[in-house]
Amino acid sequence: MAKVELKQPVVAEIAELLDGAASAVVVDYRGLTVAQDTYYMAAALPIAIVGYFSAVKQARVATAGISLLAKRPKEVGKAITSSALVETYAIFAVLVSLLMVLFA
Repeated sequence: MAKVELKQPVVAEIAELLDGAASAVVVDYRGLTVAQDTYYMAAALPIAIVGYFSAVKQARVATAGISLLAKRPKEVGKAITSSALVETYAIFAVLVSLLMVLFA
């Protein structure tokens, strides 16, 4: 019997369980409870959300910095400082996530 044929009933059972679900949390037990796993996923939210928006804003600021340098090469400090300020938000989000994990 092929491996695919062995997996089909398992896949069908999982599909039946998830049919119509608004959301699902799939956890592979490795010594964590569901509450701990949920907490760690929540601890990852700050960097996930802030990291995304910081990356979008970082791209805009870096593009503006390149445009500024093309017009006024002596303004390199402003371009670098602006990019660093936007990156600070991502660094704070990493710090929040790490503190949540460390003090769980």
